[in-house]
Amino acid sequence: MTDQTGFGTKIAISDDGSSYADIAGIHDTIGGPEMTADAVETTDHDSTGGYREYIGGLKDSGEVGFKINWDPADAQHDVLVAAVGEKKYWRITFPDGSSTATFQGILTKYVPDVPLDDRMTAEIAIKVSGQVTWA
Repeated sequence: MTDQTGFGTKIAISDDGSSYADIAGIHDTIGGPEMTADAVETTDHDSTGGYREYIGGLKDSGEVGFKINWDPADAQHDVLVAAVGEKKYWRITFPDGSSTATFQGILTKYVPDVPLDDRMTAEIAIKVSGQVTWA
């Protein structure tokens, strides 16, 4: 059983995986990476009892999604805009400060939201490419 919240989790971006810059203003839930695997059907006429049979197929690390308090004048947020469609290195650092998830991914979504009477935000989505390294 965990005895901590997710408060203090950081997401950082890097061009080459050597030095990372934290993304400022992340709020709300950080979702992902998702861990799924295909189930490939292998049923044949010799399958026992008329039940379908499967083997594990390709794995997919899914997406990482989060929201930021958007500041159009923040240079870090300009980095995110420039990263749309680009494969970058990403690192999630969990609140204990030593547990991380590191991966490559393509920023696929950057959607600013500018309400009349509330803070400006932006929704971000990253499609993970390949395996996530958990440390």
